[in-house]
Amino acid sequence: MFLQRLTIHRTLLPLCAAVIAFRFRHYLLKLYWTLIPWKGWNSHPDPQGGEKLLCCYVLNNSVHGQPESVLQTFEQWVKEPEHGKEWTRVTRNLLEPQKGLFLGEVVARVAPLVVLELGTYCGYSAIRMLQLLPPGGKLYTVEQCREVADMAEEMILVAGFKNMQFQLLSLSSEEAITTMKSSCRVDTFDLVLMDHSPGQYLNDLRAMKEHGLLSAGATIMANHTDSPDAAEFLQEVQNDQHYRVQSSCQNLLEIVCIREPNISHS
Repeated sequence: MFLQRLTIHRTLLPLCAAVIAFRFRHYLLKLYWTLIPWKGWNSHPDPQGGEKLLCCYVLNNSVHGQPESVLQTFEQWVKEPEHGKEWTRVTRNLLEPQKGLFLGEVVARVAPLVVLELGTYCGYSAIRMLQLLPPGGKLYTVEQCREVADMAEEMILVAGFKNMQFQLLSLSSEEAITTMKSSCRVDTFDLVLMDHSPGQYLNDLRAMKEHGLLSAGATIMANHTDSPDAAEFLQEVQNDQHYRVQSSCQNLLEIVCIREPNISHS
C-alpha cells in the first residue's frame, strides 16, 4: 500500500512542478536572465536587465509571426504590477498603448514608403509601424545601444517581419542622419518618428533638413515633447512656417513639413 501511494505521489510531481513554475514564472525568468547569457551577452547583472526580462516574456507569451500578439504581449508586461513598480525605466521608455494606436492611425493615413525611427528601444513602435506600411515600404530604425538593438531586432523578427522590410542601425542619431544617404542609399523619408533623447530633437531636425532627408510634405512624429529638453525644438517647430502641428496624443505630436511656407497676401 505504501509503495502504491508513493507511485501515485510520484505521478503528481510533474503537475506540481508545472503549477509552481507557472505561479512564480516571472521570478524564474528574472533569475534566468540574471544568470544566463543570451545572444553572447555576459551573465553579470547589467543596466539592460529589465529589457531582457521584457523580451523573454514576449518570446514566451506571444504568438510568433503575429505582430498584434507581440504588441499585446508588450502591453501586458507593462500592466503587471511587479514590472511597473520595479522596472519603471523600461515602462517609461516604451511607447504607451494609446500613443501606439495614435501612431498607427497616422501611419495608416500617411502610407509612407520610407520611414526613419530614431530610438528603436525594444522594438514596440517599430513593429507597430511595420505592420501598417504599404507593400514595398521599408523602415530604417536607429538604436545607439548595441545590446538593446539586438533585443529589438529579435522582437521584430519574432513578430514575423523579414530583414528586407527593415534595417536596424546601431548608431547615434547624429551618425545615422549624416551617413544615411551614403550607407543606406536613402533619398528621403516620408515619415520620421523621434523617440530618443528629446534634447537631441532640434539638432536632428536641422540635420535632416541640411542633408535633404525630408520629403515634401513629410510627417514627423515627436514623442516626449513635454520634456524641458524639447522646449527649443517645439519653439522652432511653432515659429517656422515650414512646419505645422497637425494633431497630438498626450505628448506625442504629429508635425507636417509644409512644401512652401505660407505667404500672407494682405
